[in-house]
Amino acid sequence: TVSVKTEKIDSSYWNSRKKVREAIEENKNPRICAMSNKNGTVLIMGGNGWICTSNVNNDMRKKLHEINQCGKTVIDVTITDGDYWVIVYDKNNYYGVLPQNLKDRLHSFNSNVEYKTITFNEEGEYIVLTTNGFYTSSSKYKRFYESRKIMLGELRTATIWKKGAIF
Repeated sequence: TVSVKTEKIDSSYWNSRKKVREAIEENKNPRICAMSNKNGTVLIMGGNGWICTSNVNNDMRKKLHEINQCGKTVIDVTITDGDYWVIVYDKNNYYGVLPQNLKDRLHSFNSNVEYKTITFNEEGEYIVLTTNGFYTSSSKYKRFYESRKIMLGELRTATIWKKGAIF
């Protein structure tokens, strides 16, 4: 287990990924990176420090700022080209614009569930990792996970992009 100190880093709204690469090279130690071809890039440093490109949704920037100011911890971030996005924070909270089937699934969990990741694509496929399990809308991802869960061990994160997933 790595203890991550919450850092207060001012946000900047950059127009290019070149600036994001420069931030990484300047040892800002990003812990999470979410990228989209259309809707920008967000880097999370420490527990809640963040920087993003200028094309990241304004509501997302406002929520990241709020989370930072309140000293809460960002768990995961997802951005898609289809204008969906989510910020998972403080173990069992999330905020964003989500496909309806994913919203319905998340509402089915009890309020004490601890999220590790919430990832999805424009087609509405999703993977939700919690401390209690693996949940997906895709039979393909479920079969893959079930056939390899002993080999994979405990999943810490997953990412869906377009028609594929990384576990």
